[in-house]
Formats: sequence, C-alpha cells, structure tokens
Amino acid sequence: MADITAGETGTHSDTYDLRRAMLLGILAPIALLSAALVLVVALWAERSLEARLQGEIELIARAVAPSISTRLVESDIHGIRNSLDSLFSIRRVYGVAVYNVGGELLVAAGTADNTLRGSLAASGVVSSGQDEGGYREVDGQTVYAYFTPLLDRDGRIQGLLQMTRQRQEITDALKRLHLTAWSLWFFAVFAAIVITLQLYRRLIGTRVAMLLTSIDAFARGERELKLAIRAPREFADIGNSLNSMARATREAEIALAAKQNEERALQRRLDQSERAAEIGRVAEGLAHELGAPLTVIDGRVRQMERRPDAPGTTGAMQEVRQQVQRMGNIVRQLLSYARRENSGHDAIELANLVERVCQGSAADAPQPELTCKSQAIIQGDRVRIEMAVANIVRNAQRHAQSSVSVTVERRGGNAVVRVEDDGPGVTTDDEQEIFKPFFSREPTGSGSGLGLAIVSNIMQEHGGNVGYSRGSRGAIFELVFPSTDSEDNR
Repeated sequence: MADITAGETGTHSDTYDLRRAMLLGILAPIALLSAALVLVVALWAERSLEARLQGEIELIARAVAPSISTRLVESDIHGIRNSLDSLFSIRRVYGVAVYNVGGELLVAAGTADNTLRGSLAASGVVSSGQDEGGYREVDGQTVYAYFTPLLDRDGRIQGLLQMTRQRQEITDALKRLHLTAWSLWFFAVFAAIVITLQLYRRLIGTRVAMLLTSIDAFARGERELKLAIRAPREFADIGNSLNSMARATREAEIALAAKQNEERALQRRLDQSERAAEIGRVAEGLAHELGAPLTVIDGRVRQMERRPDAPGTTGAMQEVRQQVQRMGNIVRQLLSYARRENSGHDAIELANLVERVCQGSAADAPQPELTCKSQAIIQGDRVRIEMAVANIVRNAQRHAQSSVSVTVERRGGNAVVRVEDDGPGVTTDDEQEIFKPFFSREPTGSGSGLGLAIVSNIMQEHGGNVGYSRGSRGAIFELVFPSTDSEDNR
C-alpha cells in the first residue's frame, strides 16, 4: 500500500506549465484590458483636469472683471495695477493684463503681450462680447490665455482683461496624473500576480505534485494507491479516477497473468498434439515409403531361398541392393528433415551458390536458365542452403515440360531465389499440403515426399521462408533470405 503525499516528483521541463499558462492565459489578458481601461480613464481624467485648471483661471477672470471695469471707467490706473498685482500673487496666475479696445497694453502684471493687434482671439471677444480662451505664445512661453471683455455701465466694451496660466503647470499636473494612474495599475497587476501564484501553489501546485507522485508510483508498478484529495472537486475526481484505474489495472493484470498461464498450458498441449500429429504423419509416410522396397526385398529373398541357383538371382540381388539404397536415401532425407539447428555462420554469395547448383543439376532434365539481377550476401550454413536450392531446382526439373528459369534478385532488404517451370503446377487443394513431410502426388517410388518439407525447415532455420504461387507457365517457388549487405554495398 502506498500513502501518497505531496512532494517533489522529479525535474520536469518548465517550457510550458500550468502556472505559466495561468499567467499568460488569464492574467495577461486581464492586465491588457485593465491597461486599456486605465488609458481610457486617464485620458478622460486628463481632459477633466485640464478643463478644471483652465476653469480656475476663467473663474478668477470673471470674478475680478467687474471691479477692474469700474476702475477702468474711472481711469483709476493705480487701482487697476494694485488689483493686477494681487491677482498675479495667486500661484495659479502666470500673467494678467488690461488692454484698451484697440488692443494696446494699459497695465500688466507678470508676462503679457505688449499689444493684441492681429490677435484673432482678442478681435473675436471685442466683436462678440463673449469670453474666449485658448493656448498661445506669450514671450516665448506657451500659456493658456483667457480673454474677458471689460464693460462700462451701459454695457459697452471699453477694454479687455487677459489672464494667463503657464501650460507647463498644466502639463506637469497631467504627468502626475498619468504617473499615479499607471503606478496604481502596476501595483494592482503585481498584487494580482502574487495572489495568483499563492493560490496556484496552495490550490493547484500541491495537488499536481500529489498526482504526479501517484502516477510515478503507478509507473513503478504500485497498484494499491491511496490518493486522497478532497478539494477542489476536479482534482478530487482525478484522484479518485487514478485510484480506480490502479485497482482496475491490478485486477486486469491478475486476469491477464491467469489468461497467459492458461494460454501457455493450452499452447503446450497444442504443441504436444501437433508433435503427435507430425509423428503420426511421419510414421505413416515412413511406413508407406519403406513398405514398398521392403515388400520387393522380401519377395526377392523368398524367391532366392526357394531357388538359390535359378537364373536371374544376380538381377534379384541387384534389385535388392537398389531397394536398400532407396531406403537409405529415405532415412538420410528423414534425418535431414529432423535436423532443426543452423550450425553454420558463413557469409555466402547467393548468386554464386545458385550458379553451382544449376551447373550440377541433372543432365537428363530441362536445364535451368540462370538470371542474376543483383548480388546479395546472406549468412548461414552453406551446405544446408545449397541443399534447399538444389531441392527446389530438382523439383522444378522433375515437373517441367521443357524449361526451368532461376532468378536471383533483391526485394527491399531480402535476397530472393525465384524458380519457375512450365509444368502443370500444384492444384489449389494441394497448395497448403506441399510443404508437409511425405506429401506427394507422384507414383510410389518416384520420390520420398520430403524434399519441400526439408526446404521449408532450412528456410525457417535461416530466418527466411519459402513460398509457392501459380505463374503464367507453371509453378513458381521463391526462397526469401534476409540479406546481410546494405543497398549501398552492392
């Protein structure tokens, strides 16, 4: 039983993890949206602040305009100067001046234009009688200038009051506003990141570590897990699923082991049955193949016992010797079929080996025509491989009507010997039987029925296979060997 607790589970690549996904996928969009919101609010606040700063000048100008108008009517220049000096002492005021209707400067305190001639703003105030403000250059400085008309008792314009506020003061205030707004945004985002990381560590990080520890234990073969996560619910569901998976896997492994044991026992019984069946086939074939020559031998021996001096005794003895040789040949082929191991490890040039077999083939049968399309090196027992090729070639010669063709070629990583004849071929019913021992459709005494079975065994010993197919002229047998040389070395 494994009690799973949170802990380190190994070193993992941090190129992309859940924590980074949360920061980039959740906080980053929120930060961008909040930045856009801060920008919009800052622009709105900027306009509001600028309007308020301008409004202060306008409010002061409208407040003092009546008293200055009265002094202007009374030509009290000294009183006007005192009033302007008082206004200039206010920190918000950069400059204040009084002009006559023609735009000539009468009295000023601070920075002011010497004349308003050519000023569209001043002309507009004189013509409309309405206050007007805007940014302008005064003595090389950009200021906000506010003009208000000075009226006599009859409401006629007798002069202009100009009050200015330095634009730099407004700009500094706006900068402070932006700095404050973005500082608050930065600290809010920083606090959100810290809080998110803490929540991740407490609510997600420890749970993920527990899950990884459980998974590692499962990978090491532990099947009795005790992963207890109560919250959040999603992690609890994952933990319960892992526990269930471990239990189900353990049950499946037990069932699989039992099934494998059962299959192995069944395979052993099947192998025993197949061996018994093969022994039966071999015994039946052996009895059939040896029975015929033994019958001949028995008949000739009985004949010689009855008439030892009769003519033809020498011929009978020769026939007995031939039948004994036939039985010896059958026994040797049977031993060759029973031999399963591959004792040789020679590097064999397949084309040369096939050429020697073709040159040594039976002279009283159709001679094989060899075509070598490519060279190939194979590994194995030279004698056994030569026997397999010879058996296939002799089989083709025995059934061919007039021609046998042998081709050595490559197919992918394999070397192939292809033997084709123009004989009757193999019937569909016999295609699955031709590689079994003692199977033959030839008359008794024409063959042992072991040739193709021996070929099949030899090919299996060398990791290859033998196959049959029906060609356009007759039968096609192919010996497929795994090649040991590469395509580049041919």
